[in-house]
Amino acid sequence: MINLYCPECGSRVDRDESTMLEDVGWLIEYDIEIARLYLNLKGMDKPVTPEFIFDEGYCSWYGMSPKDLEENAQVHQELKAL
Repeated sequence: MINLYCPECGSRVDRDESTMLEDVGWLIEYDIEIARLYLNLKGMDKPVTPEFIFDEGYCSWYGMSPKDLEENAQVHQELKAL
């Protein structure tokens, strides 16, 4: 990963779909050439795209996304009222 842009900052970035992916409002920019190099060294011959890197778990949110904390706090407030 080269850069991670929050939802506010991501709206001001020139997007490049060949290196970037948006998830829950956050913009992730990958170094596709480096990813391709390492995946080729591991014997991968699939096309290396931001979606592939993210969906296969090579570089994605591990356990929680940034929005999860906000959503969990809201759920706790709603349950507290019960």
